[in-house]
Amino acid sequence: MRQRQELYQAGLLSSARYGAHDGSLGPPESRKKPRGKWLPLESSERRCQTCLHLCYLSMVVQETDNVVFCLECALRYVDKHKSCRGLKMMYRYDEVSLARLSTAHMPKAAAAVS
Repeated sequence: MRQRQELYQAGLLSSARYGAHDGSLGPPESRKKPRGKWLPLESSERRCQTCLHLCYLSMVVQETDNVVFCLECALRYVDKHKSCRGLKMMYRYDEVSLARLSTAHMPKAAAAVS
């Protein structure tokens, strides 16, 4: 979450959610169809082009060059190029969903440790 916030503070304006797991986005026919070459890839195949980190929860894509960055490498890219132009944040879960997931699994993790 911290890295997402840092990217937004650096000027990243474009973002979109990908992958619907809970059906809360409505029927499939009402969802927007993905555009671009990289979107049809399975999320398990999306790796950072710099460090090869698997980008399951979040990634930054440079749509013009079909490049995927993990958030850490995206921060380095923005720092080096001093611009977020052409970059887009892609996330599987928004902040509310991540918070809900983490609190839902906390009691299970605590019980497993006890």
